Amino acid sequence: CGWARKQDDTSAACASRSLQDDCQVTCNNCPSTTPAPVASTPAPVASTSAPIGGPTSNCACSVEMNDMRGEMDDMKSEMEMLRKGLEDVINSLQTLAPVASAPAPVAATPAPIVCADRTGQWEIKGRTKNWCGWARKQDDTSAACASRSLQDDCQVTCNNCPSTTPAPVASTPVPVA
Repeated sequence: CGWARKQDDTSAACASRSLQDDCQVTCNNCPSTTPAPVASTPAPVASTSAPIGGPTSNCACSVEMNDMRGEMDDMKSEMEMLRKGLEDVINSLQTLAPVASAPAPVAATPAPIVCADRTGQWEIKGRTKNWCGWARKQDDTSAACASRSLQDDCQVTCNNCPSTTPAPVASTPVPVA
């Protein structure tokens, strides 16, 4: 009966295996019910009336119903096993996959050392000129740089380029594969 219930065309399955008598519910082959006896008009002779009861059927429903209950219990057990197995897989994946957190520290890349003279003209003590060019033309460049405080604006001319490594600057992290 269980096999027939699982088929797309239950009627054809029942017919192909001649299951109509053994699987009356599944094959929709239950005999029609017979009406319950009804009390009759009393005869002139003394008699007892017929018993009154519910309709009767000779369909083997209880056997098939028990089969179906067993199949449902089996399905419930299989579903529970699948659920537990899926939980185990999920737990395993969670322990294998890295947890999303703050990015790993990235080695800092030192900023390039920039040593250059200022270009163009600017004003010092009311006079506008290219002061780095002026300092280069002097006989004593160091004294000219000091007299006009040009060391930061004219680093190359005044021989004031930084010699130490500047503080590191964080670079853009590279994704780890």
